[in-house]
Amino acid sequence: MGGVVASSTNAGGFQMTWNLLARLSGIAQVGLWFSALACGASPQIWFAPLDDIARQGNVYLGIIPSSDGSPTDFMDLFTPGAPWTQAASHVSVFKMYGSPFTGNQFGSLSDGQLQQIFSFLKQHNIALALEFGPLIPSGGCGVGIEGFSGQGAQTIVNRITANGGTLSYVSHGRAILFCKSL
Repeated sequence: MGGVVASSTNAGGFQMTWNLLARLSGIAQVGLWFSALACGASPQIWFAPLDDIARQGNVYLGIIPSSDGSPTDFMDLFTPGAPWTQAASHVSVFKMYGSPFTGNQFGSLSDGQLQQIFSFLKQHNIALALEFGPLIPSGGCGVGIEGFSGQGAQTIVNRITANGGTLSYVSHGRAILFCKSL
């Protein structure tokens, strides 16, 4: 990391520096994964489907096309006899996103739905992971930008705990990707 300097005088230089840091972070994660395999640890299979709320948000933002029908079958994953039961037996970690806990213009999951999810995960020995942006907006900087949702972390953890869930992993997906200046 000695070659990474955040002293550029233009915004493009900062963008390049942050993009480089984001790439190095990804390389480090892959390196840790291979290190675990070399030590004899078995790999974990993570499953991270888009919940209905995050899917609607992605359609609204134009990230995914609305022509995909925006399925509303997320909760079907957690019903008795769910069609993915055999696949679930190989999944180590189920990753969720912050929006179904904190809500957005498309709603949030109810306490009953969260209890259903957490019960299913426990019955199938699947750990829960949460992805959210760890940074906190300040003085207007970072508002509405991916990676800046750290202020809602405690609310999410409280909802998980109150509804019988156990948070085992936290993922910070692309936490600094959209930072342009220090």
